[in-house]
Amino acid sequence: MLSICIPTYNRAELLERSLKHLLTFSKLDIEVNISNNNSKDNTLKIINKYKNKFAKFNFISTTKVISIHQNFDLAAKLATQKYTMLMPDDDLANENDLMQGLELLENNKNIMTVFGGFKKYNLNNEFLEELKRSNKVEVFNSKNAQILLSRYVSLDLPLFRTILQKYITNPHANFSSISWEFIGIALSHGDICITPYAFFNHYSHKDQYTNIHNNNSHVHFLMISEAEIFLDKLKCTANEKVQAIINYKAIYYRYMMWNSYQNNDLIQARWAIKKGFIYHPSLFLPLAEKWDKENLVTATVQDLNNSILAKPHLKRVLAYSCNENNLDLLHNVLKGQLLIEPEKVIEKSHLKKFNTHQYLIIFFNDEDKEAAKYASSYNSEVFMDIINALKFTTNKITFQ
Repeated sequence: MLSICIPTYNRAELLERSLKHLLTFSKLDIEVNISNNNSKDNTLKIINKYKNKFAKFNFISTTKVISIHQNFDLAAKLATQKYTMLMPDDDLANENDLMQGLELLENNKNIMTVFGGFKKYNLNNEFLEELKRSNKVEVFNSKNAQILLSRYVSLDLPLFRTILQKYITNPHANFSSISWEFIGIALSHGDICITPYAFFNHYSHKDQYTNIHNNNSHVHFLMISEAEIFLDKLKCTANEKVQAIINYKAIYYRYMMWNSYQNNDLIQARWAIKKGFIYHPSLFLPLAEKWDKENLVTATVQDLNNSILAKPHLKRVLAYSCNENNLDLLHNVLKGQLLIEPEKVIEKSHLKKFNTHQYLIIFFNDEDKEAAKYASSYNSEVFMDIINALKFTTNKITFQ
């Protein structure tokens, strides 16, 4: 009845855990399909170990490494059962919840896909949280599904009718069976359903694709583009579509802000807030004020570190202000935080003795740079200029 399709890449240990778990299924008739993305670890050995333990088992191994989206699509193409579910190799399926989702498909012929949430764990199998897509069973069609863009950054890993595969012809290089574009195709042929069920246990770890690539500019472009293509498939009004994409961009950039904070990338978080301002000013104003209050100085240090990384020839970093209090403040903010430990420069005459190619000079403000008569901008930074460039509000910044 159900094809469980697993794309995998160099995760033999996690793949084996998932296959062991699927062997415990006692109620559901499943087919296991694996697309092995030219893995160099023991993945193929694990596949061969388990392939005869399932009544229905198919696999393919690529001869070169392909994209994660292509690997998902290859896994889906192996499906031969009435229904299909795509599942990452590091997650575990929940049999009872899957049966509830399949019952909806069996009893409602017009429903093409059923979405559920997941229970989140760490790799020590400690429960973290449950993400429910909805508190009830909801059905959407091509006339009202635009409201989903104001609720979800993404909807992925559904149960769907395998027959949908025949409507996906000549997909472009970035097409994915777990994207908004796919949902649009499903809506062209029936309804979609959002449920409170948890179809799988999601195991969070640092090597996940989403943790590594969520701040990739190409991913930003794809997510917005997919939402637009999704809207093109709907039958709502043009005004509803415009409002839907505005709503989507607002929640998308809020999510990107949160994700950036999770990765301690404050510069990226600021970028997300700035973009979000365009689409929902009242939502992002308090977020901007909070960013200024809690993260501005730390973000300035991150920006300075980015400058240091861009200049691998640097040997020393100097901190200078002609005002003793400002110099102490500057040095206290920077010490222990920069990739190269900063040195205080007490006398401005000392600046003339330093190698302008190998040293980076950080001035507290423009007056210090002017007083030092230091003209080079390539190997100098002005701390307060960065503060003012990154600051959202006109509020005065106080330093602790």
